[in-house]
Amino acid sequence: AERRPANERAALRRTMARLRLAELREGTWVRPANLDRPLGAALRTDCTVFTGAAPDGEEASALAARLWDLSGWDGRARAFAACLDRTEDLAGRFTVSAAVLRHLLADPVLPDALLPPDWPGAGLRRRYDAFARHLCEVLRHHIASPSDSGE
Repeated sequence: AERRPANERAALRRTMARLRLAELREGTWVRPANLDRPLGAALRTDCTVFTGAAPDGEEASALAARLWDLSGWDGRARAFAACLDRTEDLAGRFTVSAAVLRHLLADPVLPDALLPPDWPGAGLRRRYDAFARHLCEVLRHHIASPSDSGE
């Protein structure tokens, strides 16, 4: 097979990461079958999709920990949760909500059996949803309030 140019390989890596796949080795992307991820026409043409199992002798949870930086994601999620509690000003709330959303988009969304105990993903998602609803209420109130500038 002909090797792809570097920019095409980088674009493929970004696409696969958005689909929450992990690269087992160069050109081999994997994930548990717990999400229905549409590949799109280009990927269906360029990729072979099949169902398999973890390599012999390797526990599925150990493979998941090797493929995804679960401890790093966990630590950042807990730090973002603390930021949600501390941030009070409108600009700061907007910034925190954007950072939390980006972090949630990087969650591999693995089955519970493959995650470490006390995985903060679902909790952070609930906290973000509540925080985003509150932020929308604050923004609606801010927009509806008369301007302090005298205009």
